[in-house]
Amino acid sequence: MDDTYYTEYRYQQQAAMDKALEVIPQVDDEFGQIFDRRYGGLLSAEMMDGAQVAILTLGSLVSTARSVVNYLRKEKGIPVGLIKLRSVRPFPDKLLKECLSGLKAVTVLERDVSIGAGGIIFTELTRCLYNARQPGPLLTNYIMGLGGRDLTFDEVLSIAKDIYEERNNETITNPIRWWNVRGLS
Repeated sequence: MDDTYYTEYRYQQQAAMDKALEVIPQVDDEFGQIFDRRYGGLLSAEMMDGAQVAILTLGSLVSTARSVVNYLRKEKGIPVGLIKLRSVRPFPDKLLKECLSGLKAVTVLERDVSIGAGGIIFTELTRCLYNARQPGPLLTNYIMGLGGRDLTFDEVLSIAKDIYEERNNETITNPIRWWNVRGLS
């Protein structure tokens, strides 16, 4: 293979991905004007006022996580927020840093894994926060629901309560956690 332009090609791909950070919100606005509804761009932050911890998730886990956050806030008075990630590529570093500032802990719920590294979103989030000058929130990662395994309200509630209890810890010794795996206790 002639690799004469391979580096330039990869650079162009990266530049296009960087440009997408601007284009996605613009397209969302245009869509909203035409169809009178919006998807919210790269991410949405819900119930973050006064939140000490947040659940960050995407896709099919969002509705269950939202129900849990609503329950904890309204019924138990526990200040938990929800961040719904809508874009993985490009990863919205700047927006996430803004959403996470001031939080004590964040847990990432995801239905994927990069074997040997944890969940893909967790890995990206860790990269995103790595160079921050101020200390960031404690991070945990729950890998769950692989292969379509169901996740219940009570399971996500248990996770949310755990991260809330851990919010004041100095460190997290086991940040990557596999949920509901047969044979693990």
